[in-house]
Amino acid sequence: MTETTNAEKLGITAGSVIWVVADSVEENALLDPLPPGVWTVDEPTDGMDAAVLLADNLAALEVHLDEVLPSLGSTPTAWISYPAHHPHELDPDVLSPLVAEYGWDLGPEVRLDETWSAVRLRQL
Repeated sequence: MTETTNAEKLGITAGSVIWVVADSVEENALLDPLPPGVWTVDEPTDGMDAAVLLADNLAALEVHLDEVLPSLGSTPTAWISYPAHHPHELDPDVLSPLVAEYGWDLGPEVRLDETWSAVRLRQL
């Protein structure tokens, strides 16, 4: 049986255009391997299929929220990924009020690996 990749868990499919916001190569590599033909971009672009914000601490997340959430427009899929080991300063209880300030809500949470989780964003 083939193991599901993190990209598949986040609904990233072949040929998608993905805006990846990460502070390190290690965070960015969390999405590897990407499906064939996936194009990652470093800034928002028209026609993006998804956006994935990876943050390993609250300060980094807060810096990126001002850039990312107002730029998503009609992007159909958006995720915030964070370290999920406990105790940790990022979890859905912390994220919910932060994204609500921008008109977003949290959807389902997905466990990516033993360290990272991701929560899907929904526009209110």
